[in-house]
Amino acid sequence: MVLWNSGVVDFNISRDLIVEWFRGFYIPLLNVLYGFLRGGIRVIASWTTGSEVPVAYLNVGFASLTPIASAASASTPALYARILRRERGSDVEEVLRIFFLLNGFMVSMFVFLS
Repeated sequence: MVLWNSGVVDFNISRDLIVEWFRGFYIPLLNVLYGFLRGGIRVIASWTTGSEVPVAYLNVGFASLTPIASAASASTPALYARILRRERGSDVEEVLRIFFLLNGFMVSMFVFLS
């Protein structure tokens, strides 16, 4: 109630903000559709083939996809912070070296373990 009385919280509806939300609505919608497709592909593969072997291969593929995608998302925030301070080509090279080091190790381990 204190925030309401002091004017910090404003409950007026901004039509411009609503329009911007609807313009950007497709981005989370695409993420939801991607999640449904990624989760449902196992069920669809099982129904169409009538076997659990393709589902097992899909599970192995998705298990190897997760750490590789995590390495990419873990190495880029450092690049953002450094580019905001000062743009240098060496920053991009450094992040790519880290990314390829992590992914090279993981890919070689997946090949070796398979």
